[in-house]
Amino acid sequence: MAQSPTAAAIEQALSTVMEPELHRDIVSLHMVKDIRCEGGAVSLKVVLTTPACPLTGRIEADIRAALVGQVPGVETVSVCLLYTSRCV
Repeated sequence: MAQSPTAAAIEQALSTVMEPELHRDIVSLHMVKDIRCEGGAVSLKVVLTTPACPLTGRIEADIRAALVGQVPGVETVSVCLLYTSRCV
C-alpha cells in the first residue's frame, strides 16, 4: 500500500504554483489553507485575491498538475476556491 502524502510535501509542491497576475507562488502569498491528506486523496482551500478572478481555472489546473503524479501517493485532488476580504 502506498504511503499517504504529508501536508508538508503538498505545501512544498504547491510552492511551484504561481499566481498568474502577481507572479509569486500561492504558498508564499498565504493563499493555501487547510491541507488534508486522507490516503491518496488530498483536499485544500485556496483563498483568491478577488471574487471575480478570471484565472481560477488556470490556478486549479496548475495545482492539480503540481500534485497528481508529482507527489508520491497523491491520487486525487479536491480544491475549494474561496474569496475573503480583510478589514484592517
